[in-house]
Amino acid sequence: MKRLSVCIFFVALLFTSSAYASDSLEEWEGDYYFEEFAPPHMTWVYHLSVFNESGEYFAIFAIDGWQTLIRKFGRLTGDSGRVDLLFVENLEDDADLSFRPDFWRTDDVILTLSKKGPAIVTTWGKLEPALEENAPPGVYFEKEDLAGLSDLGIVMTGWVKGNNVRMRAEPNTNAAIITHLNEDEMVTVSLSITHKNAQESFSWFKVEYEGKIGWIYGEFLELPD
Repeated sequence: MKRLSVCIFFVALLFTSSAYASDSLEEWEGDYYFEEFAPPHMTWVYHLSVFNESGEYFAIFAIDGWQTLIRKFGRLTGDSGRVDLLFVENLEDDADLSFRPDFWRTDDVILTLSKKGPAIVTTWGKLEPALEENAPPGVYFEKEDLAGLSDLGIVMTGWVKGNNVRMRAEPNTNAAIITHLNEDEMVTVSLSITHKNAQESFSWFKVEYEGKIGWIYGEFLELPD
């Protein structure tokens, strides 16, 4: 009977610990953003989306930018103050599937996030930033604050800035790619949506091009004054 009681105690402890770990990760849930820029026109947009599925926390990590298309699916371990994003798989349109399919292993650390007061410190793991100056641990990602959808009031014309610009099904870098647009191609613009964090804001625009409707990241769109 004593041995049975001990077993029950440890099982209960295990479930309690699991529930605590899940609860402690809850405040990480949400979307995080970071952007790099190198003159004259090289940009990399990083997007981390953390979500709860059946009591466990997972994330989709995406990088869109110059010669870069990264899509990773990972799981979170840690607590309310620090988490590791561990690699689970490459998603379908990840460039690593073509260029280095054997580079990643299950539970490789993609990156680590830790809280330092209101700031979030990033320590890069197996995945590194595009710019060497951002390689040391530092405050890079900011949690997004969705400001909301804005009707522009009128339908206006815009022009694409850059080549191979992705039009997406939704206003985020994880959304499906509808088509690619090139420099000076003309689109019809109807809506905008703005994300805000502690340091800056950035926008997506709903556009129509040759009968296709989708969203373009604001930096790649020129609007009339």
